[in-house]
Order: sequence, then structure tokens, then C-alpha cells
Amino acid sequence: MEKVKKNDKARKRPRIAVLLGERENSFWMEWKRHLEGLAGEQGMETLFFWPPASDEVRGQLYGLHEMIELDPAAIIVNPMTKDNLVPGILTACRRQIPVLDVGAKTDQDLLFPHPSCYFPVKTVDFVLQGRLGGEYILRRLQQRGTKTKKVVILEGRPGARQSQERSAGAAQVFRQDPSFEVAARVAADFQKQKAWKTTEGILQEISEIGGFFCANDQMALGAAEAVEKNGRKEEILIVGVDLIPEAREAIRLGRMDASVAFSTASVARAVLEALDEILSGRPFFEGYRVESEVVDAVTLDAWVEKEG
Repeated sequence: MEKVKKNDKARKRPRIAVLLGERENSFWMEWKRHLEGLAGEQGMETLFFWPPASDEVRGQLYGLHEMIELDPAAIIVNPMTKDNLVPGILTACRRQIPVLDVGAKTDQDLLFPHPSCYFPVKTVDFVLQGRLGGEYILRRLQQRGTKTKKVVILEGRPGARQSQERSAGAAQVFRQDPSFEVAARVAADFQKQKAWKTTEGILQEISEIGGFFCANDQMALGAAEAVEKNGRKEEILIVGVDLIPEAREAIRLGRMDASVAFSTASVARAVLEALDEILSGRPFFEGYRVESEVVDAVTLDAWVEKEG
């Protein structure tokens, strides 16, 4: 991370520190590009921190403490679990540095009493994303008239709110139809390689599977590779979340069926809108700011054109 001077709040051009997620996930690179560009247009300077791949969860906390020492105008965080950044958030609040939690992923009960400098920015509705993915699988399998109504949910990192809520949303949908069964619900830590290995094991254990709902696209890509390798793509639907560039290509090629998409540019704009509300003293909007939708091979080109 670059060396900068302290007392940033006195600078005419405010510097905003941003804590990112896994570097291997192209979602974060795309979001970083949008945030950096939009912040620059608004006269802000952004400083980004990537956690080390060797220990991303604890590395995020180390990065947050390092950012606090720079005394920026505000800190934007993307927590990997519901509790990994709690000590750092409390330290930032003692320094009176506003902390914006993208996706409101931190367990606020752990911050009790709620510090006035912590702002949970609700970007997308994670439960709704899971429901949308589950409904897509349910509808497609019903249209096929398939007898195979066993489905699998690949969850992300234990303790990650987006994983828990996306998985819960999908499970809610599957439970609504008594003819469907969630045959397995397994954590693959948001990682493509782990999802591939996990799916390989599931395919050996369960003979009839209708679909996989994966809590992010990295896991969906790993599951898709395993399904294709085992010659079962024609019978198994694969749905992810995020619509990262690799997932768009996989959908075009028929390796994935769909992804629950939302605009990374809109998320970046929403975070900067929240930041402006905080720094200007305007009322802080507590609702969801960005919409999600399912994108498949039929709607992909229109979505890409819309998003530019």
C-alpha cells in the first residue's frame, strides 16, 4: 500500500480508504475500477487495500488497522465474515473515522452499543438474490418435466452474510415445492477449485441431481467444470451470483445456465451516495439501493448492452 500523509481530513481533496475482498475474484477488480473512476469524477482520491491471499480473513483486519493510521476522511470495507473486522471498526470509531460497510455484512450485535460512525450500506438484498436463483432453477426444472428434483446449494465462506442469506433464500424457494429436495448444502468458501472438488464428491454420492445453486460465480464455474467433466451437463442446471466476466462467457458457451446479476457500477455509485450523505450530514438511507435480476443466455446480450 502506498505511503501517504496523515491528517487527510484537512486535505481539499478527501482521501477515501477502501478495503477489498479476494483478489482472485474478478468481481472485486471490476467494482474497484468503477469506484475509483466515479470517486475521481467527484474529486475524491481512493486508496485500495487487497488482503494477502495466504490469510485473507485476518489480513483484512490488519489492512483496516493500517488504513486507520492514515486518518482518511472515511473507510469503505467489504467484510469477509460477520465478525472479522469488528475490532478494527471499533478502533476507527474511537478515532471518529466513518466506516461504510458495503452490504451491511458485519453482525451489528457485535458492535453494541452501535457506534455512531458505523454505517451499514445495504446495496443488494442477499436473500432476494437466493430466491431469484432458486426460482430460476425451480421454473426450468418444472418446464423440463424432469423427475430429478434434487438440488444442491454450494455455500460460500462460513460466517459470510452474503453466503448465509443467499443460501437461505434459495432454500426457502425449494422448500415451497414438496416435490423438491435439497440433497446437499455444502460450503465451498467462494472458491472455484474447492467448488470443483466438492462437486466431484457430490456427483459420486448422489446419482440424480437437477441443479446447483451457488452463492457466487466462482463456485458456479467450479461446479460447472466438474459437471461437464462427468458428462452430466444436459441434466444439471448451474446458477451462480454476480455475473462476473467469466460467468458471462460460461453462459454464452452453455456451461452455466444463469447468474443473479447486479450492476457493479450501481453498487459503486450507491456507496459513494452513502458516503456523500455521511460527509454532508444528510439523512442516511437505510434501504436497499441496487436491484438484482437473473440473467441467462436469452437475456445476456441485453443486460450487457444496458450495463455498457
